[in-house]
Amino acid sequence: MGSKSRKRKLSREIPHSSSVPPWLYLAVLMAAILVAYFNSFSAGWQFDDGPNILNNSQVQAQDLSPNTLSLALSSRVGGRRPISYLTFAINHYFSQLDPKPYHAVNIFLHCVNACLVFWMVRLVTGEFYPNLLSRHHNLFSLFVTTLWSLNPLQTQAVSLIVQRMTLLASLFSLLSFILFLLWRRSQSGSFRHFYLVGSLGTLLLAFGSKENALILPFVVWVYEYLRRRTSSSSFVPLLPWLAVLTLLGAVLIWKMEIPQKIQTDYSNREYSMSERLLTQPRVITTYISQLLLPLPSRLALRHEVEPSTSLFSPGTTLPSLLLIGGLLGGSLFAMRRRPFLAFWILWFFMTLSIESSILPLEMAFEHRLYLPSIGFFSTLLALPLILSSRRTPIIRHPAVSCGVILLSLISALLTFQRNRAWKDEVSLWENNLQRYPGSVRVLTNLGSAYIKAGKPYLAEQTITRAFKTDPSYLEARTNLALFYLGQNKVDEAVSLIDAVPMPRRAMVGSTIFFNFGVIYAKAGQLQKAIDHYREAIHRDPSVAEPWFNLALVYTRLSDRQNTRLCLQEFLARWGGELDNPYLLEAQRRLATLDLP
Repeated sequence: MGSKSRKRKLSREIPHSSSVPPWLYLAVLMAAILVAYFNSFSAGWQFDDGPNILNNSQVQAQDLSPNTLSLALSSRVGGRRPISYLTFAINHYFSQLDPKPYHAVNIFLHCVNACLVFWMVRLVTGEFYPNLLSRHHNLFSLFVTTLWSLNPLQTQAVSLIVQRMTLLASLFSLLSFILFLLWRRSQSGSFRHFYLVGSLGTLLLAFGSKENALILPFVVWVYEYLRRRTSSSSFVPLLPWLAVLTLLGAVLIWKMEIPQKIQTDYSNREYSMSERLLTQPRVITTYISQLLLPLPSRLALRHEVEPSTSLFSPGTTLPSLLLIGGLLGGSLFAMRRRPFLAFWILWFFMTLSIESSILPLEMAFEHRLYLPSIGFFSTLLALPLILSSRRTPIIRHPAVSCGVILLSLISALLTFQRNRAWKDEVSLWENNLQRYPGSVRVLTNLGSAYIKAGKPYLAEQTITRAFKTDPSYLEARTNLALFYLGQNKVDEAVSLIDAVPMPRRAMVGSTIFFNFGVIYAKAGQLQKAIDHYREAIHRDPSVAEPWFNLALVYTRLSDRQNTRLCLQEFLARWGGELDNPYLLEAQRRLATLDLP
């Protein structure tokens, strides 16, 4: 009797090996991602795709020569992101400006990132819970990866082509962290050195893809602190590696002139640094609610966020601040007994910190959650993992599995639905207008989209509505003036821009001054046109177009010397197609001037 009982007890303790390998589940997940994003292949160019790719001659590669690739690496339109711009140049070489191959690359990168998320979460879980069975580690990691990769909030990072920058920064950050984890686990051998060099190398690639990767060294610091507390291991052996990471980040911050950029960029914002800091808890609270309930009706390309001017204005500022403070406080409290949970909470806030702190960026964008949301879903699923015994975690319960599968199916359907909005600029901004019907910025962008789509009646209605909503918003005023100019209503166009006070003009960028110059030139007010073209050049010395327009104005004034100088400056700055009609016209005019 005793021997039989003992035999049954032992048989229950022997773990059953998983019959299905993890890679098969990941293959199914990759197929689900492709289905969810299948309709994004028909999406066109949107939003920041224009300045970064469509109008950026530096990435429009016609060959893969060293000079061409060097030109792409030196592009600075969206910041110092050479790796991202290099991939755009390679894409352009093979497919020109057909958006489908660009989308294919983005979706591929998202699939790669999903595999890296699984790997990274699997390694971290194994470090904190070494006594769990392998299949439980795999199950937890698969659930996190599935909910993360199919969430509709990720569509902005994947379906907006220019946000390949986010995809690449995340890819190299994840890979760097994975190689670090493998390095710290390896005891000896040549692979240990490979892991270390690989981790540092991929970290540099992450830095070269997008600046938010600069937070990774500090994430590693936190991870090591929490891991060493639980294992009572010495922190000293890792100090040189962590010091190199921190020094690397500090040097890059200095080289990118981030402190100077912060000071300069706030001069062009409608809010101060203190207002942005007060507003971000509300933004992060909205992010959390969107991750929990990612309905397409709650998503938008551009969110309109009223700046917080005090703890009580608007009224949601203080509650949001208390919520964020409570979550951070909870992570500190969990450090001792639940370091695994603490790490993922801190992962969310740390990877979000660069774009939700003092930098003078737009208040909110959904693609900023791409990397942080790994911590969000890991935190959610960590609760059924830690509230369990060593052998039978709740995460293995059929109810949990069914719940995750159901949520994944719903997420995939919502992602497919959300991708419909990315079809073209008109559909995107019409969708955004449903979310924010009174937004002057959205109306302005929608009006421009109608003009490009050849819908002048809708364009006039929308641009006029934008101007009436906020006459002080210069983009709306300028668009309406340009629309009038296209309708040969020159006097109406001039009256709109004449009404802009000088202090307000001092706050705008190069494009506004260039458009003002176009309007004044059409109206025959040539000196005003010259002043505004030169101001456009002063605000952005790299632009070429104002020099060409200046040459046209000086030609009308019969000023051959200045015409020649302006044409030469235009040709020196031109970096676009060699058969562009403006380039050919400038060359023809300069040749005519040089004739005796």
